[in-house]
Amino acid sequence: MDRIRTDNLLPPKESKILRRAIKCYDQKNYKAGIRLCGQILSIKQFEGHPSVRCMQGLMFYFVGKKEEAIKSIKASLSADIKNPIAWHTYSTIHKCERNYVEAAKCLTHAIKYDPENVQTLTELLTLSIGNRDYSNIVYLSKTILKLKTGSFPNWMGYVLSLELAGISNLAISALTQFIETIVGGVDGNKIPPFQISKLLIFRVELLYIHGRCQVILDEASKLRSKIVDSVRLNELICLAALQLSQNRYALSVCMKLLNLNPENKLYYDWIFQSIGPHSCKVKILMLIRDKFPNAFQPNTLLLKYSHSESFKEVFTDFMSKHLTVRHPNIFPLVRSVYDDPIKVKIVEMVANGLYTQEARDLDSTWLLYFLAQHYYYLKNFTKCSELLSKLPQTFIDGLILKAKANQLQGDAQSSLEVFESAHQHDLADRNMDSMHCLYFMKYNDLDSAINLFKKYFTEKQCFWSGIKDGQIMWFYVGASRMFFRIGKYADALNMCRVSMNIFKRNASEIMEFHSYSMRKMLLTPHLTVIQHPEWHYANSNCFKIVRTLTRSFIANEHKVQTSGNSHMTEDEKFVFNEIKENKEATKQLIAESIYYLLHFEPTVKNTQIAFEFYYWTKKMFLMIKTLLKLNEIIPKDSKTFYYNTKFAFLYRVHEFQPLQKDILEPYISIIDQITSSQQNFSLCSDTFSNLYKYKTDIFQGKQFDKQMFLDIFDRTLSQYSGNWTTCNKIFKEFIHAEESLTNSGITDAIRSKMVQAFPRCAYGRAN
Repeated sequence: MDRIRTDNLLPPKESKILRRAIKCYDQKNYKAGIRLCGQILSIKQFEGHPSVRCMQGLMFYFVGKKEEAIKSIKASLSADIKNPIAWHTYSTIHKCERNYVEAAKCLTHAIKYDPENVQTLTELLTLSIGNRDYSNIVYLSKTILKLKTGSFPNWMGYVLSLELAGISNLAISALTQFIETIVGGVDGNKIPPFQISKLLIFRVELLYIHGRCQVILDEASKLRSKIVDSVRLNELICLAALQLSQNRYALSVCMKLLNLNPENKLYYDWIFQSIGPHSCKVKILMLIRDKFPNAFQPNTLLLKYSHSESFKEVFTDFMSKHLTVRHPNIFPLVRSVYDDPIKVKIVEMVANGLYTQEARDLDSTWLLYFLAQHYYYLKNFTKCSELLSKLPQTFIDGLILKAKANQLQGDAQSSLEVFESAHQHDLADRNMDSMHCLYFMKYNDLDSAINLFKKYFTEKQCFWSGIKDGQIMWFYVGASRMFFRIGKYADALNMCRVSMNIFKRNASEIMEFHSYSMRKMLLTPHLTVIQHPEWHYANSNCFKIVRTLTRSFIANEHKVQTSGNSHMTEDEKFVFNEIKENKEATKQLIAESIYYLLHFEPTVKNTQIAFEFYYWTKKMFLMIKTLLKLNEIIPKDSKTFYYNTKFAFLYRVHEFQPLQKDILEPYISIIDQITSSQQNFSLCSDTFSNLYKYKTDIFQGKQFDKQMFLDIFDRTLSQYSGNWTTCNKIFKEFIHAEESLTNSGITDAIRSKMVQAFPRCAYGRAN
């Protein structure tokens, strides 16, 4: 450890002991290190030695004695306020506590008293970039560069600092000057070519980011001889040519790239961007398919872009080729054609035609599996199960699909049994373990899921701490959904808050990634992560957690308002009180999460969830924004009409400031016009139209009628008898409606009707 140095004022004997203590710290043998520091401090002459006290305080912190650690470091600062080692050590403790603002202040003090300490300057630069405080990073990186001019990472840090501070022209010129210096210098031949190549590629990427595409094309021939990574260079040249509308040149570069990798879908997008009409796409793809007969991507895209007339021939060739080479899973390659009903019929006809006595030599296993996936996608679960029963009993993928089909048919017990038999065939597969855990949680059996997944943690390690440290987000998704399903909204809310804070921390804390990027010269990924922190939220697990978080918050608030917390258990009261104390922070977290949800996945379902949250928190302008979007996407939907009615009612009873009312009135008039026009036409007969018409009547003052509500449920359920997936949605919507309208206690009656319709469904045994 280089920042805690043996002081010259210590005699040789004590200096040797301190060096041993530092070695103990490096080896994480903290107790022995504390004992050695105590030996030095027990000598009256050295009882206040700052370096020894700092070393002891740091090791106190890592054995869990936080108060003693801070006390020791503060004592060191009291003895010598200008001691940079003490300030540096204090910043280390703040960083471990994730208090990065205070850590930066401590490092600033350390630099004030030791301005040429490169390690302290580098740590402060890393903290500033991590906190996205770009006011001082240019000065820091320039100071580091002056102290160590021959270091590659220092030059890269300086260039990145200029780029982040918005001084892009100076960043490009500094990088160009550095490249010219190392290439033309005395030691130019000693530098590995790949390092110079990385710098040149980064310079080209900066030129492209800032729109200097003509410079890239002008220097293309000169760069080809110097850059090792010719693929990335050609990609950037192609992008620059497309930006300047030089389509012919871009097409020629793209064809060179395809020769190297015909499976890269991005290259095909660039080709289509450069050629234009739809008819040309099919011709180009046929030429590429003939040139690369073993490539999957041109065949897959040909299925997507070919016309219905020629599709049958193309698809027959596609299936024969892939079944002959025994390609394991064909369906994901074909899924893009399922938006066209005509192509779907052709797929079914050709696949069934191939499955004949004469054609079974191709590979009946994967052909049967393809047909089963086809019928599963079309929600024909009976036909899907029939085909899957013909597959070998050791075919794990087929058993997993059969379990899913049984689940969607409402047969919970059979689904779980089939999946357990699939799991028995491969007990060492982590993916199978995770899927099995999710199945347990889907049927509200958290204990079995924990017992199954415990084998990945040591006996001494707490299970939930291990899940949090490992950031196993799918487990949080399954557990939070399970708690929400069984009505433990406070537990679901707490689970979602923990997982969303992990996403938030990953988006904001990039200090380690910065150090790693500077060491490995991963310049472009580093710049992308810093400039676009919101991309950490762009994944399906995050979207699921945000939806569950929002629904749990609304349901928990409604539960507390209607029935209080007298019926809660002691554990539920503890969680409830913790949430109550952090209510504003939770609302802020949900508001931020919904922003990212609508930014990356602006679907109807997510927009409806956003409206529910904005309605509950009285965010009028955001409500208007989501309402206008819903009226644009699904204007004839009964749920949209219900939301319009709720908003109009809230607007009438809510008290506004005069300025707010003036701003809101134009939008209110637009929504009133939409609502009045919706009353004139008959709403489309969607699944929940009767329910939302009735909820609208209740909202407008009609008395709640228990029997009428149950009759509406019976009528809606009878329309979709046998379709468990849709009936399950109906069940959840009616339960939510009953809880939001009144607490009349008819949930059990609705559940019993669901069990009568589907005797083997999950509600009969778990809910």
